[in-house]
Amino acid sequence: DSDSNTDSGSDSDSDSDYSFAFDQQQENEGDGRDDNDSDGSSRDVADDHRGSAVTLFNMGLVHATNGSLEKAAQLFNMAKSVVKPTAEPALTACVLNNLARVRYQSHDPTEAIRILTRALHLEQAAFADLDTTDLDTITDDTTTDKNNKKRRQQVVSIEATIIDTLSLMSRLHFAHGDPAKSVELGRETLRIRRSLLGDDHLSVHCTLYNIGLALQRVGDAEESL
Repeated sequence: DSDSNTDSGSDSDSDSDYSFAFDQQQENEGDGRDDNDSDGSSRDVADDHRGSAVTLFNMGLVHATNGSLEKAAQLFNMAKSVVKPTAEPALTACVLNNLARVRYQSHDPTEAIRILTRALHLEQAAFADLDTTDLDTITDDTTTDKNNKKRRQQVVSIEATIIDTLSLMSRLHFAHGDPAKSVELGRETLRIRRSLLGDDHLSVHCTLYNIGLALQRVGDAEESL
């Protein structure tokens, strides 16, 4: 049954696939801040907030994977409350994505989609603020400028969170009776994944498969092939 394949998770982004996406080292690397920042006190406060958010976030993930959904939601909300979305868009979006998964697992798809919509707006605004010029010329050579490496890491991080959000939104719309919206979100997911991974990556093929299933549900069998 093609419908059941998508509802149960044909993509790598399963409805209950919680991910330990952040640790303190990852958050401190590539965050775009000046290592010579003279405002040490402000930076220390920001680091404390980030560290608290990451700890709360990972605690929430433990509870989510163990099925304690209400406790997980409480911890995710606490993590969200201690960071500024504009300062930590990737972390904030990841918290929101996992909070949405919890809400979906708690049989509240409307709230899950609302949370994901907010996450997507944060991610898109953060991406628009990034300087993406000349990124194609950056390599992994040890002589590469440090700031350019950080800038590329920021771009990849935000694009990855946008993909996660779009993919889960597409799945939820499909599962709850809006296959046309699922197709729209799936195509945007596909566009970004292709730009990052090329045409032959497994994640690209999974996205194409899910779009095909949604097109069948819409009634466009020919295009779904």
